[in-house]
Amino acid sequence: MSALIEEIAELIYTSDEQAIPWNHAIMDDKRYYLQIADVVVDAVTSHLQSRDDDFDEALQPAILLLTTETDLYRLRGNDR
Repeated sequence: MSALIEEIAELIYTSDEQAIPWNHAIMDDKRYYLQIADVVVDAVTSHLQSRDDDFDEALQPAILLLTTETDLYRLRGNDR
């Protein structure tokens, strides 16, 4: 599982003050929060891409990392 996507999902899950810890959450809850986190990572990547010209492509390593990690995560089917 993508560490970043899982970390974001867990943070959102925790911020919703769930009574059950993330590692014991039911799969439907995990799936829901992982889908939200997946969208957040896409939004961050898109934002970095749109701002990259202003930074003379200095953001390319971060964009490449997020894109690659997310693509691998999706290809492995870990988010479903």
